[in-house]
Amino acid sequence: MFAREAGGEVFCIAPQTADAETHLLCLFLQGLVNRDGAALFFIHRGCVPESRWMTGGFSRCDEEFMRWYKERYGYVFLQPVSELKEIVSRFAARLNGVVLFDEEDVQGRVAAYNLASRRMLLPVPARMYRERTDVFFALPVVGHVSCAGEELSAVYARLVKEFLPVCSREEMFSLGYRYRRADGKLRTNFNYWGLDRAVRERQFIFLLSCNERRRGSYDFMVEGSPEEYAVFAELLRSFTGCCALGGWNEPEWRWAAEAARFGHFVYCTDGAFNLSFHAAVPCGRTQFSFNKPGCAYGRPKNKVYITITANEGDTPKMASQLYNNAWLSARRGEVPVNWAFNPYHCRALPALAEYYLETAKEKDFFSIAPNGVGYTCLREASHPEAFFRKTNECLAGTGMRYADLWFSDRESLERYFSFCDVDGAMLEPHMRLPRGEILRIGGKTAVRYPDRLYYWYNRGDLCTDYTIDGDGLRAYLESYYDPARPAFVPIYGYEANMAENFADFAATLDKEKFEIVDYAAFFAFASQCAFELTRPPLRRRGRELAGNALGRRYRWEAYDGKALLSRGGDGLRLTIPPDAERVRTGLRGDMLSTTCAAGSCCAMAVLRDVVLPPDADELSVTVREIGEECDWMIWLYGDFEGFGLTDKWEPFWKPDMPGERTEAIPERVKRSLPSACDVILCVEGEPGGYAVFGEVVFRKTCKHKGG
Repeated sequence: MFAREAGGEVFCIAPQTADAETHLLCLFLQGLVNRDGAALFFIHRGCVPESRWMTGGFSRCDEEFMRWYKERYGYVFLQPVSELKEIVSRFAARLNGVVLFDEEDVQGRVAAYNLASRRMLLPVPARMYRERTDVFFALPVVGHVSCAGEELSAVYARLVKEFLPVCSREEMFSLGYRYRRADGKLRTNFNYWGLDRAVRERQFIFLLSCNERRRGSYDFMVEGSPEEYAVFAELLRSFTGCCALGGWNEPEWRWAAEAARFGHFVYCTDGAFNLSFHAAVPCGRTQFSFNKPGCAYGRPKNKVYITITANEGDTPKMASQLYNNAWLSARRGEVPVNWAFNPYHCRALPALAEYYLETAKEKDFFSIAPNGVGYTCLREASHPEAFFRKTNECLAGTGMRYADLWFSDRESLERYFSFCDVDGAMLEPHMRLPRGEILRIGGKTAVRYPDRLYYWYNRGDLCTDYTIDGDGLRAYLESYYDPARPAFVPIYGYEANMAENFADFAATLDKEKFEIVDYAAFFAFASQCAFELTRPPLRRRGRELAGNALGRRYRWEAYDGKALLSRGGDGLRLTIPPDAERVRTGLRGDMLSTTCAAGSCCAMAVLRDVVLPPDADELSVTVREIGEECDWMIWLYGDFEGFGLTDKWEPFWKPDMPGERTEAIPERVKRSLPSACDVILCVEGEPGGYAVFGEVVFRKTCKHKGG
């Protein structure tokens, strides 16, 4: 019997395997079943590797939500079933059959998924069907989908024509991406968690690269080509309005930027569990008043005001995983904590939003997760008004007035503050902005996270094994104290033991010098110390760059005085010296090696005060040789757009292989020409590790345009 209204029996499944195909099949089935109501719940004990971030693991999340929905809505959760045969047979009568596809046929899978979603079919790999006929014997085979040998553009033209008219126009789902590691083998990564809700909501499902060429991300290279990017761009154009892009794609920065360029936003469902169940629970609430109206706070005292944020709340992952179970801490509520929360959850997952509303304690404060209704690149958005309108619609009545804003510049911040109903925002850190500086932009208050307290638990001198190093953190906070004026220090993280950490740590602080407050008090005090950002663009005299920047006419130097540089016929060799210090915290104080792993070493070379060619659209870099287990990176680093800060561009994030890499120069950098900047090369690895750079060339190309 299916639960069509609140209450009733809920069938539970707990596959005892980490096999991706089994997970995909169960999630697809869960989405189909939960169209009729909250009837199928996925228990993750034994089938999902436990996260190092979580306290108590995923099973603790499952237990909490089962408890909540039983007490709040009257659902009865049945004993979980693990055998695939029993799972499929339980719901066979609800299905119209199976549609087969070949496992290696990526776009055939996509076509089968869209067909199955429309016609209540179960999409099954042909190999699985042959090997497990006992599982599917009660279901007729209605077809075998194949797209092998067919042009990608033709495949998606057909899928869009056939399925888009019956799909959701509010959301779509990116099933994954294709990538290569150092061994060069092509792989497909399926970001399948969240697929259940995509199926329930009849979202269009796709698997396409958001890159027009191969690009680096983390420790792998993501595939891309002009032909595939053109199909991707046409698909995003076919969705008018501001849509949520579920699932996931890579590289992360590129995925967010492309969403913004086409007027959409990222709603990352990877790692988010039971979304179709949360969405199917018939929550009758339409108003979500998370925060009470603010009070009068008076003048700030000359102390250090600290505010703590549990973030990455733009993702359903954090909400469905109870902020890595930090929400379940018995110590929650002892100190003020800002829980970054996506207001889009109130529309997409109202029962889940209601859970947080009704279980919040007095000192729990809700802030707006990056960057409103979703993750986007504000400085790349050409027409963000639809995103702003949707953000305002979802914020209405919530009492959430303060946002975290990522990937912004002065122009995008002014637009955001002009359109969005917020009173202030936290911004990403930048090293050259003086510590504690509070900005007023467009009449609103903006505060930057300190570099060392942004993802603070990765700093070995401040946090060890996700537990506060009390002496180290207290000494760092002490450096902000000035008896003549107030100081403002935000801390950003999402570790599971946040409540215990700061409840204990708060007791060790001198209350005459330090006070932990929520965003309402923090911004009320900070706004009284802010200054208007009216600086003119910063210009520096620099050298014109022409041709290959590694040519002999340009003088490269060691950035920190330690790198070993040598020239030869093969190019510029950058070597990590034998006495190089290991990066203890994973983040150097100069913000130039933020991607270096803790415990590694790095060396950097810099070409200072470069004026970029005014007609340059992209930067091409060639690495001819690289040492074993070494990674390399490159930055353009300079003052852009008069924002009074140093911007960082990371086009390459740890690609551990030689070859040519080409990246578009960001528009925010081009707009600031002829500001001079530094071109910085970096190699990471063990002492003696090296990379041989063959070319650094700026080129003009025909750039694509989104929207």
